[in-house]
Amino acid sequence: MTMFVRSQDNLAVRSNPKANGHVLTEFEVRSAFGDEVLARVLDEGVIPLASSLCEPSETLRRTRESLGLTAKDVAKRAKLREQEVKDAEDRSRVNPIQNLERLAIVLGLDERILSYSAGANGNDQLAGRLKALREGTLSVNSVSALSEASWVIRTQYRLMKECGRSKSEALRKFAPSDNYGSPGYPAYKQGYYLANETRKILDLSPDEPITSLRDLCEAIDIAVVQTELSPKIAGATIAVAGERGIVLNINGPNANVWVRRATLAHELAHLFWDSEERLEHITVDDYKSLNSQPARNSDRVEARANAFAIALLAPPVATARRFEAAASPEEGLSDIMSHFGLSFSAARHHISNCTGKVINVGHIDPLPSDEWTARENSTVDFFPDHRTPFSRRGKFAENVVAALDAEIISEDSAARYLNIDIDSLADRLPSLRGLFPSVRAQ
Repeated sequence: MTMFVRSQDNLAVRSNPKANGHVLTEFEVRSAFGDEVLARVLDEGVIPLASSLCEPSETLRRTRESLGLTAKDVAKRAKLREQEVKDAEDRSRVNPIQNLERLAIVLGLDERILSYSAGANGNDQLAGRLKALREGTLSVNSVSALSEASWVIRTQYRLMKECGRSKSEALRKFAPSDNYGSPGYPAYKQGYYLANETRKILDLSPDEPITSLRDLCEAIDIAVVQTELSPKIAGATIAVAGERGIVLNINGPNANVWVRRATLAHELAHLFWDSEERLEHITVDDYKSLNSQPARNSDRVEARANAFAIALLAPPVATARRFEAAASPEEGLSDIMSHFGLSFSAARHHISNCTGKVINVGHIDPLPSDEWTARENSTVDFFPDHRTPFSRRGKFAENVVAALDAEIISEDSAARYLNIDIDSLADRLPSLRGLFPSVRAQ
Protein backbone atom coordinates (compact mmCIF):
# COMPACT_ATOMS: atom_id res chain seq x y z
CA MET A 1 0.00 0.00 0.00
CA THR A 2 1.35 3.41 -0.98
CA MET A 3 1.69 5.71 2.02
CA PHE A 4 2.25 9.44 2.11
CA VAL A 5 3.74 11.93 4.54
CA ARG A 6 2.84 15.56 5.01
CA SER A 7 4.63 18.45 6.67
CA GLN A 8 3.60 22.04 7.21
CA ASP A 9 4.03 22.94 3.55
CA ASN A 10 4.46 19.72 1.54
CA LEU A 11 2.92 16.35 0.73
CA ALA A 12 5.14 13.49 -0.44
CA VAL A 13 5.08 9.81 -1.25
CA ARG A 14 6.59 8.07 1.74
CA SER A 15 9.80 6.54 0.39
CA ASN A 16 11.67 6.58 3.71
CA PRO A 17 9.93 4.81 6.63
CA LYS A 18 11.72 7.17 9.02
CA ALA A 19 10.60 10.33 7.25
CA ASN A 20 9.37 13.06 9.58
CA GLY A 21 5.82 14.28 9.28
CA HIS A 22 2.31 12.86 9.48
CA VAL A 23 1.96 9.52 7.69
CA LEU A 24 -1.28 9.26 5.66
CA THR A 25 -3.06 6.56 3.72
CA GLU A 26 -4.15 7.06 0.14
CA PHE A 27 -7.73 7.35 1.40
CA GLU A 28 -6.75 10.16 3.77
CA VAL A 29 -5.00 12.08 0.99
CA ARG A 30 -7.97 11.73 -1.34
CA SER A 31 -10.45 12.64 1.40
CA ALA A 32 -8.58 15.76 2.48
CA PHE A 33 -7.18 17.07 -0.80
CA GLY A 34 -9.06 15.35 -3.64
CA ASP A 35 -8.17 13.15 -6.58
CA GLU A 36 -6.21 15.81 -8.43
CA VAL A 37 -3.75 16.33 -5.58
CA LEU A 38 -3.42 12.57 -5.12
CA ALA A 39 -2.61 12.11 -8.81
CA ARG A 40 -0.03 14.92 -8.71
CA VAL A 41 1.84 13.60 -5.69
CA LEU A 42 1.90 10.10 -7.15
CA ASP A 43 3.32 11.52 -10.37
CA GLU A 44 5.80 14.03 -8.92
CA GLY A 45 6.72 12.40 -5.62
CA VAL A 46 6.43 15.61 -3.61
CA ILE A 47 4.23 18.68 -4.05
CA PRO A 48 3.65 21.94 -2.14
CA LEU A 49 0.48 22.13 -0.06
CA ALA A 50 0.46 25.67 1.33
CA SER A 51 -2.12 27.83 -0.41
CA SER A 52 -0.11 31.00 0.29
CA LEU A 53 2.87 32.31 2.24
CA CYS A 54 0.39 33.41 4.91
CA GLU A 55 -0.72 29.88 5.72
CA PRO A 56 -1.12 28.25 8.16
CA SER A 57 -0.01 31.14 10.38
CA GLU A 58 -2.85 33.46 9.36
CA THR A 59 -5.60 30.89 9.98
CA LEU A 60 -4.19 29.93 13.38
CA ARG A 61 -3.79 33.52 14.55
CA ARG A 62 -7.13 34.74 13.25
CA THR A 63 -9.04 31.79 14.72
CA ARG A 64 -7.37 32.16 18.10
CA GLU A 65 -8.24 35.84 18.22
CA SER A 66 -11.81 35.18 17.09
CA LEU A 67 -12.20 32.91 20.13
CA GLY A 68 -10.85 35.61 22.43
CA LEU A 69 -7.91 33.44 23.52
CA THR A 70 -4.26 34.40 24.05
CA ALA A 71 -1.28 32.42 22.80
CA LYS A 72 -0.71 31.34 26.40
CA ASP A 73 -4.32 30.09 26.69
CA VAL A 74 -4.00 27.96 23.57
CA ALA A 75 -0.55 26.68 24.52
CA LYS A 76 -1.88 25.39 27.81
CA ARG A 77 -4.74 23.53 26.17
CA ALA A 78 -2.55 22.09 23.39
CA LYS A 79 0.22 21.16 25.86
CA LEU A 80 2.76 23.25 23.98
CA ARG A 81 5.06 26.07 24.99
CA GLU A 82 3.78 29.60 24.41
CA GLN A 83 6.72 30.22 22.09
CA GLU A 84 5.66 27.25 19.97
CA VAL A 85 2.26 28.87 19.48
CA LYS A 86 3.91 32.14 18.48
CA ASP A 87 6.18 30.28 16.08
CA ALA A 88 3.15 28.65 14.46
CA GLU A 89 1.64 32.10 13.93
CA ASP A 90 4.86 33.40 12.39
CA ARG A 91 4.69 33.09 8.60
CA SER A 92 8.49 32.94 8.38
CA ARG A 93 8.75 29.76 10.48
CA VAL A 94 8.43 26.12 9.51
CA ASN A 95 6.90 24.15 12.37
CA PRO A 96 6.50 20.47 13.26
CA ILE A 97 3.22 19.25 11.79
CA GLN A 98 2.24 17.70 15.12
CA ASN A 99 2.37 21.11 16.81
CA LEU A 100 0.22 22.62 14.06
CA GLU A 101 -2.33 19.83 14.29
CA ARG A 102 -2.58 20.15 18.06
CA LEU A 103 -3.30 23.85 17.68
CA ALA A 104 -5.85 23.24 14.95
CA ILE A 105 -7.71 20.74 17.13
CA VAL A 106 -7.87 23.12 20.10
CA LEU A 107 -9.16 25.86 17.80
CA GLY A 108 -11.84 23.60 16.30
CA LEU A 109 -10.27 23.57 12.82
CA ASP A 110 -9.99 20.74 10.32
CA GLU A 111 -6.35 19.87 10.97
CA ARG A 112 -6.12 17.78 7.79
CA ILE A 113 -6.33 20.79 5.47
CA LEU A 114 -4.38 23.29 7.54
CA SER A 115 -2.03 25.19 5.16
CA TYR A 116 -3.87 23.79 2.14
CA SER A 117 -7.12 25.71 2.68
CA ALA A 118 -7.30 29.17 4.24
CA GLY A 119 -9.59 29.02 7.25
CA ALA A 120 -9.30 25.21 7.50
CA ASN A 121 -13.11 24.87 7.64
CA GLY A 122 -13.32 26.83 10.86
CA ASN A 123 -16.73 27.89 12.12
CA ASP A 124 -16.64 31.67 12.47
CA GLN A 125 -20.15 31.86 13.91
CA LEU A 126 -19.36 29.28 16.60
CA ALA A 127 -16.11 31.05 17.42
CA GLY A 128 -17.89 34.38 17.70
CA ARG A 129 -20.53 32.89 19.99
CA LEU A 130 -17.85 31.35 22.21
CA LYS A 131 -15.99 34.64 22.36
CA ALA A 132 -19.18 36.45 23.39
CA LEU A 133 -19.76 33.86 26.10
CA ARG A 134 -16.12 34.20 27.17
CA GLU A 135 -16.72 37.91 27.71
CA GLY A 136 -19.77 37.05 29.78
CA THR A 137 -19.88 33.75 31.65
CA LEU A 138 -17.38 31.24 30.24
CA SER A 139 -13.83 30.75 31.49
CA VAL A 140 -10.83 30.48 29.18
CA ASN A 141 -10.69 26.75 29.89
CA SER A 142 -14.34 26.28 28.96
CA VAL A 143 -14.00 28.21 25.68
CA SER A 144 -10.99 26.14 24.60
CA ALA A 145 -12.64 22.90 25.79
CA LEU A 146 -15.83 23.62 23.84
CA SER A 147 -13.87 24.65 20.78
CA GLU A 148 -11.93 21.37 20.91
CA ALA A 149 -15.19 19.49 21.51
CA SER A 150 -16.50 20.88 18.23
CA TRP A 151 -13.50 19.21 16.52
CA VAL A 152 -14.25 15.92 18.28
CA ILE A 153 -17.87 16.04 17.13
CA ARG A 154 -17.03 16.86 13.53
CA THR A 155 -14.24 14.26 13.35
CA GLN A 156 -16.36 11.52 14.91
CA TYR A 157 -19.12 12.02 12.35
CA ARG A 158 -16.61 12.17 9.49
CA LEU A 159 -14.90 8.92 10.53
CA MET A 160 -18.27 7.23 10.88
CA LYS A 161 -19.22 8.30 7.36
CA GLU A 162 -15.85 7.25 5.94
CA CYS A 163 -16.31 3.81 7.49
CA GLY A 164 -19.50 3.48 5.45
CA ARG A 165 -21.89 3.85 8.36
CA SER A 166 -25.00 5.93 7.75
CA LYS A 167 -26.63 7.85 10.57
CA SER A 168 -29.60 6.36 12.37
CA GLU A 169 -32.87 6.64 10.49
CA ALA A 170 -34.53 7.63 13.76
CA LEU A 171 -32.74 10.99 13.73
CA ARG A 172 -34.43 11.89 10.46
CA LYS A 173 -37.82 11.74 12.19
CA PHE A 174 -37.10 14.73 14.44
CA ALA A 175 -38.16 18.14 13.18
CA PRO A 176 -37.55 21.38 15.12
CA SER A 177 -40.54 22.63 17.08
CA ASP A 178 -41.06 26.35 17.64
CA ASN A 179 -43.79 25.68 20.20
CA TYR A 180 -42.44 26.92 23.53
CA GLY A 181 -45.84 27.29 25.12
CA SER A 182 -48.42 30.05 25.22
CA PRO A 183 -50.56 31.82 27.85
CA GLY A 184 -52.92 28.85 28.03
CA TYR A 185 -50.35 26.16 27.38
CA PRO A 186 -47.23 26.29 29.62
CA ALA A 187 -43.84 25.43 28.12
CA TYR A 188 -43.41 22.51 30.49
CA LYS A 189 -46.46 20.77 29.00
CA GLN A 190 -44.89 20.99 25.56
CA GLY A 191 -41.73 19.52 27.07
CA TYR A 192 -43.74 16.57 28.38
CA TYR A 193 -45.36 16.14 24.99
CA LEU A 194 -42.03 16.17 23.15
CA ALA A 195 -40.56 13.66 25.61
CA ASN A 196 -43.44 11.30 24.85
CA GLU A 197 -42.96 11.84 21.12
CA THR A 198 -39.26 11.12 21.50
CA ARG A 199 -39.95 7.79 23.20
CA LYS A 200 -42.27 6.89 20.32
CA ILE A 201 -39.71 7.86 17.66
CA LEU A 202 -36.96 5.89 19.38
CA ASP A 203 -39.26 2.93 19.98
CA LEU A 204 -38.86 3.09 23.76
CA SER A 205 -41.35 1.73 26.25
CA PRO A 206 -43.78 4.44 27.42
CA ASP A 207 -43.01 3.82 31.08
CA GLU A 208 -39.77 1.88 31.54
CA PRO A 209 -36.47 3.50 32.60
CA ILE A 210 -33.71 4.24 30.11
CA THR A 211 -30.97 2.13 31.65
CA SER A 212 -28.14 3.99 29.91
CA LEU A 213 -28.80 7.30 28.25
CA ARG A 214 -25.25 7.43 26.92
CA ASP A 215 -25.68 4.03 25.26
CA LEU A 216 -28.95 5.24 23.73
CA CYS A 217 -27.22 8.30 22.28
CA GLU A 218 -24.41 6.21 20.86
CA ALA A 219 -26.86 3.68 19.40
CA ILE A 220 -28.53 6.43 17.37
CA ASP A 221 -25.18 8.02 16.45
CA ILE A 222 -25.24 11.18 18.54
CA ALA A 223 -21.78 12.40 19.46
CA VAL A 224 -21.50 12.85 23.24
CA VAL A 225 -18.26 14.47 24.39
CA GLN A 226 -17.31 14.41 28.06
CA THR A 227 -14.75 17.01 29.08
CA GLU A 228 -13.75 19.39 31.86
CA LEU A 229 -15.61 22.71 31.92
CA SER A 230 -16.08 25.44 34.50
CA PRO A 231 -17.70 24.04 37.68
CA LYS A 232 -20.93 25.99 37.06
CA ILE A 233 -21.43 24.68 33.51
CA ALA A 234 -23.44 21.47 33.15
CA GLY A 235 -23.38 20.88 29.40
CA ALA A 236 -23.78 22.29 25.93
CA THR A 237 -25.24 21.47 22.55
CA ILE A 238 -23.06 22.34 19.55
CA ALA A 239 -23.91 22.57 15.86
CA VAL A 240 -20.86 22.25 13.61
CA ALA A 241 -20.49 21.42 9.91
CA GLY A 242 -24.19 20.60 9.63
CA GLU A 243 -24.07 18.16 12.56
CA ARG A 244 -25.08 18.39 16.20
CA GLY A 245 -23.38 16.96 19.24
CA ILE A 246 -23.52 17.23 23.01
CA VAL A 247 -20.83 18.21 25.50
CA LEU A 248 -21.06 17.08 29.13
CA ASN A 249 -19.02 18.52 31.98
CA ILE A 250 -17.35 15.82 34.10
CA ASN A 251 -16.81 18.35 36.90
CA GLY A 252 -19.27 19.50 39.54
CA PRO A 253 -22.63 17.79 40.18
CA ASN A 254 -22.33 15.78 36.94
CA ALA A 255 -19.89 13.52 38.77
CA ASN A 256 -23.10 11.87 39.99
CA VAL A 257 -24.35 9.85 37.00
CA TRP A 258 -27.97 10.60 37.90
CA VAL A 259 -27.30 14.33 37.61
CA ARG A 260 -25.36 13.72 34.39
CA ARG A 261 -28.30 11.79 32.95
CA ALA A 262 -30.54 14.79 33.54
CA THR A 263 -27.98 17.07 31.92
CA LEU A 264 -27.72 14.79 28.88
CA ALA A 265 -31.50 14.51 28.59
CA HIS A 266 -31.76 18.32 28.76
CA GLU A 267 -29.24 18.71 25.95
CA LEU A 268 -31.15 16.14 23.90
CA ALA A 269 -34.15 18.46 24.06
CA HIS A 270 -32.06 21.16 22.37
CA LEU A 271 -30.49 18.74 19.88
CA PHE A 272 -33.74 17.04 18.83
CA TRP A 273 -36.21 19.90 18.93
CA ASP A 274 -34.56 23.36 18.76
CA SER A 275 -34.12 25.12 15.43
CA GLU A 276 -30.73 26.20 14.09
CA GLU A 277 -31.62 29.83 14.78
CA ARG A 278 -32.55 29.02 18.36
CA LEU A 279 -29.40 26.98 18.90
CA GLU A 280 -27.09 29.71 17.53
CA HIS A 281 -24.42 27.04 16.92
CA ILE A 282 -24.06 26.49 20.66
CA THR A 283 -26.32 26.46 23.68
CA VAL A 284 -24.55 26.37 27.05
CA ASP A 285 -26.48 25.35 30.17
CA ASP A 286 -25.45 25.86 33.78
CA TYR A 287 -26.46 23.73 36.74
CA LYS A 288 -28.68 26.47 38.16
CA SER A 289 -30.92 26.59 35.07
CA LEU A 290 -31.09 22.79 34.89
CA ASN A 291 -32.23 22.56 38.51
CA SER A 292 -35.06 25.09 38.14
CA GLN A 293 -38.58 23.67 38.16
CA PRO A 294 -40.07 23.76 34.65
CA ALA A 295 -43.35 25.28 35.80
CA ARG A 296 -41.54 28.16 37.52
CA ASN A 297 -38.89 28.89 34.89
CA SER A 298 -39.53 32.17 33.06
CA ASP A 299 -37.19 31.15 30.24
CA ARG A 300 -39.57 29.14 28.06
CA VAL A 301 -36.79 27.48 26.06
CA GLU A 302 -35.12 26.18 29.21
CA ALA A 303 -38.44 25.36 30.86
CA ARG A 304 -39.37 23.17 27.91
CA ALA A 305 -35.96 21.48 27.93
CA ASN A 306 -36.11 20.85 31.69
CA ALA A 307 -39.57 19.34 31.45
CA PHE A 308 -38.52 17.25 28.45
CA ALA A 309 -35.50 15.92 30.35
CA ILE A 310 -37.36 14.76 33.42
CA ALA A 311 -40.28 13.32 31.44
CA LEU A 312 -37.94 11.47 29.08
CA LEU A 313 -36.15 9.84 32.00
CA ALA A 314 -39.24 9.26 34.13
CA PRO A 315 -42.58 9.33 32.23
CA PRO A 316 -45.11 11.23 34.40
CA VAL A 317 -47.86 8.57 34.46
CA ALA A 318 -45.44 5.79 35.41
CA THR A 319 -43.80 8.02 38.01
CA ALA A 320 -47.11 8.85 39.71
CA ARG A 321 -48.18 5.20 39.65
CA ARG A 322 -44.99 3.92 41.28
CA PHE A 323 -44.99 6.64 43.91
CA GLU A 324 -48.62 6.08 44.88
CA ALA A 325 -47.97 2.34 45.24
CA ALA A 326 -45.19 2.87 47.80
CA ALA A 327 -45.76 2.31 51.52
CA SER A 328 -44.52 5.81 52.44
CA PRO A 329 -43.40 9.02 50.75
CA GLU A 330 -39.81 8.28 51.75
CA GLU A 331 -39.96 4.81 50.22
CA GLY A 332 -41.69 6.15 47.10
CA LEU A 333 -39.13 8.90 46.57
CA SER A 334 -36.23 6.50 47.03
CA ASP A 335 -37.85 4.04 44.62
CA ILE A 336 -38.32 6.69 41.91
CA MET A 337 -34.68 7.74 42.25
CA SER A 338 -33.33 4.20 42.00
CA HIS A 339 -35.77 2.96 39.34
CA PHE A 340 -35.52 5.84 36.88
CA GLY A 341 -32.02 7.07 37.72
CA LEU A 342 -32.88 10.51 39.11
CA SER A 343 -31.21 12.73 41.68
CA PHE A 344 -33.04 13.63 44.89
CA SER A 345 -34.06 17.16 43.89
CA ALA A 346 -35.12 16.12 40.39
CA ALA A 347 -37.18 13.19 41.69
CA ARG A 348 -38.89 15.23 44.43
CA HIS A 349 -39.89 18.07 42.08
CA HIS A 350 -41.06 15.61 39.44
CA ILE A 351 -43.19 13.57 41.84
CA SER A 352 -44.82 16.76 43.09
CA ASN A 353 -45.62 17.84 39.53
CA CYS A 354 -46.94 14.38 38.58
CA THR A 355 -49.12 13.84 41.64
CA GLY A 356 -50.07 17.39 42.56
CA LYS A 357 -48.85 16.72 46.10
CA VAL A 358 -46.30 18.56 48.16
CA ILE A 359 -43.53 16.06 48.99
CA ASN A 360 -42.42 16.91 52.53
CA VAL A 361 -39.53 14.49 52.71
CA GLY A 362 -36.19 15.40 54.22
CA HIS A 363 -33.10 14.83 52.14
CA ILE A 364 -32.43 11.19 51.38
CA ASP A 365 -29.43 10.33 49.31
CA PRO A 366 -29.23 6.82 47.92
CA LEU A 367 -26.17 6.85 45.70
CA PRO A 368 -26.29 5.49 42.17
CA SER A 369 -25.56 1.78 42.23
CA ASP A 370 -22.44 0.36 40.63
CA GLU A 371 -24.69 -0.87 37.81
CA TRP A 372 -26.00 2.63 37.08
CA THR A 373 -22.48 4.05 37.15
CA ALA A 374 -21.00 1.32 34.95
CA ARG A 375 -23.76 1.62 32.34
CA GLU A 376 -23.19 5.34 31.91
CA ASN A 377 -19.40 5.34 32.29
CA SER A 378 -18.05 2.04 30.96
CA THR A 379 -16.14 3.12 27.84
CA VAL A 380 -14.85 6.25 29.59
CA ASP A 381 -13.76 4.97 33.01
CA PHE A 382 -12.26 1.72 31.75
CA PHE A 383 -10.38 3.13 28.77
CA PRO A 384 -7.03 1.34 28.33
CA ASP A 385 -4.81 4.45 28.15
CA HIS A 386 -5.07 7.42 30.51
CA ARG A 387 -3.38 9.74 27.99
CA THR A 388 -6.43 9.70 25.75
CA PRO A 389 -8.56 12.68 26.87
CA PHE A 390 -12.05 11.92 28.20
CA SER A 391 -13.40 13.84 25.22
CA ARG A 392 -11.95 11.27 22.80
CA ARG A 393 -12.99 8.08 24.55
CA GLY A 394 -16.21 6.19 23.94
CA LYS A 395 -17.73 6.39 20.47
CA PHE A 396 -15.00 8.65 19.11
CA ALA A 397 -12.33 6.08 19.92
CA GLU A 398 -14.53 3.31 18.50
CA ASN A 399 -14.71 5.11 15.16
CA VAL A 400 -10.95 5.66 15.20
CA VAL A 401 -10.30 1.93 15.69
CA ALA A 402 -12.87 1.02 13.04
CA ALA A 403 -11.25 3.41 10.54
CA LEU A 404 -7.81 2.00 11.32
CA ASP A 405 -8.96 -1.60 10.89
CA ALA A 406 -10.56 -0.68 7.56
CA GLU A 407 -7.22 0.89 6.47
CA ILE A 408 -8.97 4.21 6.02
CA ILE A 409 -6.54 5.99 8.34
CA SER A 410 -2.92 5.24 9.17
CA GLU A 411 -1.56 4.05 12.51
CA ASP A 412 0.01 7.49 12.81
CA SER A 413 -3.38 9.17 12.43
CA ALA A 414 -5.06 6.78 14.88
CA ALA A 415 -2.36 7.40 17.47
CA ARG A 416 -2.66 11.16 17.06
CA TYR A 417 -6.45 11.04 17.36
CA LEU A 418 -6.13 9.07 20.61
CA ASN A 419 -3.22 11.22 21.83
CA ILE A 420 -0.81 8.30 22.25
CA ASP A 421 2.32 7.11 20.43
CA ILE A 422 2.30 4.41 17.75
CA ASP A 423 4.02 1.81 19.93
CA SER A 424 1.39 2.28 22.63
CA LEU A 425 -1.34 2.07 20.01
CA ALA A 426 -0.14 -1.39 18.98
CA ASP A 427 -0.16 -2.49 22.61
CA ARG A 428 -3.61 -1.05 23.30
CA LEU A 429 -5.43 -2.24 20.17
CA PRO A 430 -6.52 -5.64 21.54
CA SER A 431 -8.02 -3.93 24.61
CA LEU A 432 -9.67 -1.28 22.46
CA ARG A 433 -11.24 -3.86 20.19
CA GLY A 434 -12.48 -5.73 23.24
CA LEU A 435 -14.06 -2.55 24.56
CA PHE A 436 -16.14 -1.94 21.43
CA PRO A 437 -18.38 -4.84 20.32
CA SER A 438 -19.19 -3.25 16.96
CA VAL A 439 -15.49 -3.16 16.07
CA ARG A 440 -15.06 -6.81 17.03
CA ALA A 441 -18.00 -7.73 14.79
CA GLN A 442 -16.46 -6.23 11.66
